Amino acid sequence: MEDNPYSSFWQAIRQEIAEQRIPANATGTVTSAAPLKIKMGNIELDQNDVKINALLRGEDALRPGDIVLMSPRGDQQLFYVLCKVVGA
Repeated sequence: MEDNPYSSFWQAIRQEIAEQRIPANATGTVTSAAPLKIKMGNIELDQNDVKINALLRGEDALRPGDIVLMSPRGDQQLFYVLCKVVGA
């Protein structure tokens, strides 16, 4: 019995979608505070690539070495810095 061509088609589509899933959240490490640069995996984002939570300015400003939680916009061209992650 031959494979159903529609079944193979939908299986290929599902696999493609699974491979391109964008994670809901990611972590990054601040490498520079001014100008802001955050390393995420193998890429370094700068102030043009991120929007930062207003609470992370001033007294609670980000510093090199800080770990941040980020959420990507759908196209992964912009990341929202949600918060600073600290130990318990």
